[in-house]
Amino acid sequence: RRLVQGQRRHGCLRAMTETSVIGSGTTVRGHVRGDGALLVAGRVEGNIEMTGDITLAPGSAIKGNVMGS
Repeated sequence: RRLVQGQRRHGCLRAMTETSVIGSGTTVRGHVRGDGALLVAGRVEGNIEMTGDITLAPGSAIKGNVMGS
């Protein structure tokens, strides 16, 4: 059985926006790159490069360069 992100309504699949999350209490040491948006609630020690928006939650920390659209 395949799992698909989205919501079924009247037989149609509505696509969800893809957002990655670095949760609070999590520390990433190294560069982060990806397609889509990123929510940072934890710590990143390295550069971040995303094709989408980058959102920083209160209490998050980044030690590096940040590039997003």
